[in-house]
This record gives sequence, structure tokens and C-alpha cells, in this order.
Amino acid sequence: MKFIVLVLSFIIFVSSNVFSQENVLRPKKPVSEQQTEMKSDPYKIRFGIEAGINYNMYNADLSWFPVVEQSLLNVYGKGDGISPYFSAMLDFPVSPQFGIQARVSYDMRSFGNDFNGIADCYVDDFSQIIDADVKISTAFSGADIGLSALLRYNISNEIEFTVGPMVLVPAGNYTIEETQTVLSDECFFNFDTDPTKQIVSEITLDDVQTRFGIDVGFSYNIPLSESVTLAPSLRFNYLFNDIFPGEIGIDDTRFSLFGDSLFELSKTRLNLLKFGLALWF
Repeated sequence: MKFIVLVLSFIIFVSSNVFSQENVLRPKKPVSEQQTEMKSDPYKIRFGIEAGINYNMYNADLSWFPVVEQSLLNVYGKGDGISPYFSAMLDFPVSPQFGIQARVSYDMRSFGNDFNGIADCYVDDFSQIIDADVKISTAFSGADIGLSALLRYNISNEIEFTVGPMVLVPAGNYTIEETQTVLSDECFFNFDTDPTKQIVSEITLDDVQTRFGIDVGFSYNIPLSESVTLAPSLRFNYLFNDIFPGEIGIDDTRFSLFGDSLFELSKTRLNLLKFGLALWF
């Protein structure tokens, strides 16, 4: 009997020591307490990398004199598209709740538009002009280097708000691929030489401008370890000036009805909505 009591006492003693060691090695704490520990040094300079998607939103003002109804040039009035971006960031805390962030980004551009318009179509050996239904599509492509200097405000331990000035510098030329497709059965392009239903042309834009704007964003911090944080983010870039310089020209796509119309393209703005995923160290 004494032997059994001694054995049980020994087991209880060993077990209590083992569990106490486990608690020392792997203490269980509330999530909020873990997050507080991870932010124990609020003045630590952080480095981050981010990848995400741009939603490119392009719009411009178009005007004609006289007005040309259903002009193919309407396609240049707006456009949208999705493209990737990559960023590197530095965060400099100035207080437990405020900080300064510097961001540099490589932003790829891809946006375009489709429009169904009307153009003159010459038939019967050019003796008659009829309206031809034409679909025109544009596809812009290019890239920018983005620089931002942002004020960071911690709404809570998890949610950060940033706002500040930004600049986008073109990383080379942009290009436009323009595709026109005749939808009317009796009409063709190059009717007298090489009849075809579709023509594709590419235009190089070497006058893309540097743009200035404001960068506004929210991010949500998800601690992965004591030194690494995952942060999904949503940002909006509003640009103050034009991406392309204005242009004035002649629209003769419906000459039979409207003659040579004076056409003007102005206020070519491109704003960005960005969805990203960052790692902070």
C-alpha cells in the first residue's frame, strides 16, 4: 500500500513539473495580449513589400464643332482595365499612433474601351455613300514609377490610415492598339485594294506626362509572428493633372453628313483603385 502511494506521489510530482515546463515554453495568452507584445517597440522602423492589382479608371472630355453623332472617336472618352503593381515601403514611427511612410512602386498600366459607331461607307464603285456600323476598340498599355510620402495614423492596433502626396513618372512610352471592325455586310476597309473587315493599328505615345496627386489608403494588420505582419490594403490614387496632353484635330469619319468637324480631346485623367497585400518586417 505504501509502495502504491509512493508511486502515485511520484507520478503526480513528475506530471506537475512537466506541465509547468510546457507552460513556460509555450505560454497561452489572449490574442490582444500577443498583439500588444508585438507592438512593444512602437518606434521600430519597419520595411515592407507589397504586390497587388490596379483598377485603372480613364476618362476625358471630347467636343466637336459641328457635333458628329456616333463618331468613332467617342471611344477615347473613357476606359478601364486591370494591371499589376509592386511596391517597397519604409515606415518611420514618430509616436505610438503616428508615423511617416515612404513608398516606391512599379505600376503597370492596361486599360481600354469599346464603342459601336458609324462611319461613311462607299459602295457601287464609290458612287454611293451609306452608313457603316463599325466597332472600335482601344487598348492602352504602359508603366509608371510611383513615389508617395504618407502620414500614417493608427485607428486601432489593426487598422491603419495613410494619406499624402504622390507623383507618377512614366517608365517609358505608352502604346495604344486600336482595332476597327466593320459590322455592315456590304462594307469593307481598303475596298479598292485589299478588302478587309478589320484593321489594327498601334500608336506610340511619347508624350505621357508626369502626374501629381493624393494617395489615400487603409490597411489591416494581421500578425504572423513577432517580427512579420501581413497587411491587406485598399488605396485610392487621385491624380490632379492630365496623363496625355490635349489634342485638336479633324474628324471626317462621317464627312457625307457633317463635313470636316473640329475635334478636341482634353482633360485626360487616369485615377487608380489599388488592392494590395503587404508583408511588413
